[in-house]
Amino acid sequence: MSAATPAHPSGHLDEKLRLYRGDIIDGRYEVVRRVARGGMAEVWAVRHRAIDQEFAMKLLAPVCGVGDDTLSRFELEARVSAMLGRRSHHIVPVIDYGVHEGRPYLVMPLLDGPSLEEVLAKGPLPLKDTVCIVEQVARALTVAHASFVLHRDLKAGNVILSTEEGELVARVTDFGLAKPDDQAHLAHAHHTLKGVVLGTPLSMSPEQARGEPLDARCDVWGLSCLAYRCVTGSDPFFGRSVREVLLHVVSGEFQRPSSIAKHLPLTLDPVFQRAFAEKLDDRFPTADSFSRAFAESARPSQ
Repeated sequence: MSAATPAHPSGHLDEKLRLYRGDIIDGRYEVVRRVARGGMAEVWAVRHRAIDQEFAMKLLAPVCGVGDDTLSRFELEARVSAMLGRRSHHIVPVIDYGVHEGRPYLVMPLLDGPSLEEVLAKGPLPLKDTVCIVEQVARALTVAHASFVLHRDLKAGNVILSTEEGELVARVTDFGLAKPDDQAHLAHAHHTLKGVVLGTPLSMSPEQARGEPLDARCDVWGLSCLAYRCVTGSDPFFGRSVREVLLHVVSGEFQRPSSIAKHLPLTLDPVFQRAFAEKLDDRFPTADSFSRAFAESARPSQ
């Protein structure tokens, strides 16, 4: 049990929206421990009382207000993740959705591995592992894009790693900023206002930074940023402020991987030069095309 998970207090009005060990949600989920906490949401391990199995539950953080926009986002994430999770082993599925005391929640399998963000905090990954992760994340994106869904916030924190039968498995999660194409026919789809910028600046494509219409190539950009960080230990675009980061993003200024990590093959450099090309049509058109080029460039020369 995590020491950071508080026991239930005697009760104060300002604590009424917080969760504590032993709290019951919707009559069937018992709160066990907090797994993660972000600015907009918390993730808790909960036990389904009827089947005695633990799941992960994502809830809107108590400090965030709940409006129609927030509820529609959570509902859309539930519908998208449930649909995509049935179609790909590399996407974390949502298996339940509800609202508890005004706070929307999603229920997912409780995975036993760390996020890629946690792994990269210890340093860059071997090329072999990176190729494996990039390939599997590309598979997830291929399924999402074939289903007319853009993730729009692909980053290391949204990739969960685990080991199954001795093999590394990567899964994409957090479709909270997902945007369905008009062809997706998802009811109650959330529509982003034109010019509104959503996402993480360090992995945001130039088009996304400018608030322009997006297609699947925004996620290919995110995958490229993820691959770059895996092999170098650094983000391709950085700065002292969000504005400075975005200026580098839109200008395509980045350091060649081989100049950061001398052990990396020079063949990686042109792959990222194409991935971060200033003109959209000069970049890789699909996640699979980037994955294949990355894997080919990472192979030892014969």
